[in-house]
Amino acid sequence: MAWARRTADLRRRFFIWAAVVGVCLLAATVAIDRSKEGPLYQGKTINGWAAQLLAPGPEVREQAAVVFKGLGSNAVPALARLVESRDPFWRKQIWSPAIRLPPRVRPWLVRHSRVPQEQAVHQAAAMALTIIGPGAKAAVPALGRALAGKEPANIWYYADALGAIGKDSLPVLTSSLGNSDPAVRAAAAFGLGRLGPAAEPAVAPLLQRLEDESADVRQRALQSLAAIGPGAVPALVYAVEHEKGLARQGAAEALMSPGVSWRLVEPALIRMLQDNDPASRRQAIATL
Repeated sequence: MAWARRTADLRRRFFIWAAVVGVCLLAATVAIDRSKEGPLYQGKTINGWAAQLLAPGPEVREQAAVVFKGLGSNAVPALARLVESRDPFWRKQIWSPAIRLPPRVRPWLVRHSRVPQEQAVHQAAAMALTIIGPGAKAAVPALGRALAGKEPANIWYYADALGAIGKDSLPVLTSSLGNSDPAVRAAAAFGLGRLGPAAEPAVAPLLQRLEDESADVRQRALQSLAAIGPGAVPALVYAVEHEKGLARQGAAEALMSPGVSWRLVEPALIRMLQDNDPASRRQAIATL
């Protein structure tokens, strides 16, 4: 009996010390996590200002937008890190079983350890980079990796930010047109459309996407080619004259954009009326 009591006592002491050590480690990790938030600007971290872009009130969002316009490129290094940030492993492990914790522990957890929020952090950071625009070119590599990372909820925010940055994003967006994920290809085409005429070097890969298996990718490529404007017209006319099927139809549809010289495109469209494919003939008629 005495031996059993001593064993139980030792076991109890072990669990008490393990709990104390665990709490100390948790507190230390929280402190380290907080220290990584960086310097303050007008009383808030860059993370805090970015999070404000997701606030429900328009005035609060506008205040954050003004801050990022003022900070410009100075905010980019911190925002680029946020785009690729990940919730600490311990935070995910703590919050997944949080509902089963004793009621006395939950308030402390809420006060000292934030809910996993990396997806919202990524979105807010991308929005802030979009506001900064061309001044955020240093964030292009991080945004490119995030776009290729196939985070479904945020790839459009990454593409939007890359498009807002401008021509410095052209290589990343163009290479993303070949991604295996159709959602990434569609977002990349959308980002190129944001560049407008500056995306002219991407005309050839965009034309290839007119035959994409995804209807969304095809439509985004069409919109981008139309946004490029006159710089895309020669390639589109060539596609109308020499391509078949979806590529020919898409090129003809893209030629419907304003500012296109009918003198240049009408002969090719008239020849397209002789296509054996009824869908191509209909598109030629619609464009004419």
